[in-house]
Amino acid sequence: MSFIVYKEDGKHTYAYEVKSYWDREKKSPRQKRKYLGKVDPETGKIVRFRYSKPIGALDYGDVEFVSQCFSATGLEDILTSVYGEDIAQMLKILSISRVVNPVPMKRVGRWYDRTYLRDSNIVLSSQNISNVLAGLGKNDTSLQKFFAEWIGETNENLNLFYDITSMEGQSKLNEMMEYGYSRSNANLPQINLGVVMNYETSLPLYYKILPGSIKDVKTLRNLIVELKSLNLKKVLLILDRGFYSQANIIDLIRAGIDFIIPIPFSTNLSTDLISKHSRDIDSPENARPYNKETLYVKNGDTSIAGEDIHYVLYYDKKRAADESNSFYKRLFEIEDALQGKRIREGVDIDGLVKETAGKHMPYIRWGVENKTIWVKRKVKVISEVLELSLIHISEPTRPLYISYAVFCLK
Repeated sequence: MSFIVYKEDGKHTYAYEVKSYWDREKKSPRQKRKYLGKVDPETGKIVRFRYSKPIGALDYGDVEFVSQCFSATGLEDILTSVYGEDIAQMLKILSISRVVNPVPMKRVGRWYDRTYLRDSNIVLSSQNISNVLAGLGKNDTSLQKFFAEWIGETNENLNLFYDITSMEGQSKLNEMMEYGYSRSNANLPQINLGVVMNYETSLPLYYKILPGSIKDVKTLRNLIVELKSLNLKKVLLILDRGFYSQANIIDLIRAGIDFIIPIPFSTNLSTDLISKHSRDIDSPENARPYNKETLYVKNGDTSIAGEDIHYVLYYDKKRAADESNSFYKRLFEIEDALQGKRIREGVDIDGLVKETAGKHMPYIRWGVENKTIWVKRKVKVISEVLELSLIHISEPTRPLYISYAVFCLK
């Protein structure tokens, strides 16, 4: 048995079909309701509600979020201004794909057809993408115009990071593929990519493709020239120690670019500054809080090739103690392994000692007496090394830990 009930909700009336049935488990009458539709207020007839299956669904939420971020940076307007609307839209779609669903370029078109972006009617065939990207790579004039407009969006007191990464490959058609310093230890030719990042926004501002054989330290001079050509008003350039050289420091100063760069411990300047302050660096007046730890900081002025610079020396007392313990622990192990060891005939004694001592060889002297190895510590060398905290950790996979950090500023 069934009947229709009507339910008023605000200005509208809705109709439901109600069926009564006997529930055997609960042993009581029950009802089922089915929505029929809205009642037409003029005719009183029920406007039947029809269920229909969706024909298809397009990706929207994550794509739209990245699209909004892309536009909010001002990047879309700049690309349109430099390259025109069609190329700008293609670059936008390729960028969204790289964030949302990173796939090879030849498969971007399939992803594109599953998103609402397909309404833009951009042709994303593999051939078209290749042609557009090849044209962009050869058009240096447009690229420099893009950089100028992009950097011009945030041209006040820029704090910039500059670093280089390498990309290995087996391509024989790319003339910039060369053998050089490999950061991944892959025995392959590579190209170098230099990138300038904005410290405040974490956005890249500028990039440069470089031959794979060029060392980091040699790229800075050209970067200085190119940054100056972009009419930057005031820049602070933050570099890692791979870019440190006396020539680069002089070039930065003469170009009027402020900079912060670590001074490598292989330089006399670094050693001299540490030696100068090693006795009073851990004075209470030099203590500073950093990441819930205590660092000791000392700064001063010096010169490089007649140019005045400011330096900051950091000392981590806790790390110094840890390094000292690690150093002696390994030294004790070497002594236990070698001291009093009897040598059988035909054994390569020199090779045995070197294999056992490893990177600690500079800190011991040894010899053989009555077919037995003796070991003694080089006390003066150890004292000098521990004072400067330049300890080579025994495990080759671990980095060289240091207690001091010296930064050169201008």
